[in-house]
Amino acid sequence: MNIKTLLLLSLITCFSCSQKLSTVSESQLDNTSVDIIQIENTIDTILENNNPLSLDLSQHQLFIDTTKNSTFYQKIINWNTTERFSISLDTTLEAIENNTPSYEQHLKSFPNHFISLRKLKNQFVIYDRCDGNDQRFEIHKNAILFCGPLESYALPIQNIVALNPESIQLELKGLSLENTAETINLTIEKIKDYIYQFHYTSLSQNYKQYVTTIDGITHFDLVVNHCPQYKVLEFDGFDTE
Repeated sequence: MNIKTLLLLSLITCFSCSQKLSTVSESQLDNTSVDIIQIENTIDTILENNNPLSLDLSQHQLFIDTTKNSTFYQKIINWNTTERFSISLDTTLEAIENNTPSYEQHLKSFPNHFISLRKLKNQFVIYDRCDGNDQRFEIHKNAILFCGPLESYALPIQNIVALNPESIQLELKGLSLENTAETINLTIEKIKDYIYQFHYTSLSQNYKQYVTTIDGITHFDLVVNHCPQYKVLEFDGFDTE
């Protein structure tokens, strides 16, 4: 069989495949439209207070959990960094541990695990995302872990600048946007009971956000975006600063 014949057969095959695919697509179009409508009809868009025990949790549910003791609260409280990011974090932390002094004794007096707070109608709440987890921060003996929403990373602690029961100021080793070494300043300061302000500054970034400790989680309502079957858009109705 010569090259011309092979090319001709290939063209015929490709044409047949495209015709078949086109036919299948057209036949499935109506069913696809029906599926999309059904999905849209099952997406909850009304945020209201609810006890999860009274909801059909096999479907998407958007609600404010005020129970303080539901399975959704327990999931947030018992969340484990290493379960979600074990491979990447274990490797990174091992490298940091081998090259960075431990500050464990100094850090014992300060909380070491924080979770982001949101504001809804000027009230602090916690958000249980549809996908991933709202950002958390963990202070280890020689590193700070930044976990979520979908990725995580760790930065070595370079120095403890200040530490007291109400606040901590750290210098971290990081990389700039130009991939050069830079010093990052991180301050976590208690504002009032169970509310801390997290302030991160570097040459390329400067941002603040409110956080709480694990012990503080049950002092706040929980906005739950429960999506057991498929991912939906994250709730975007929180207050903007």
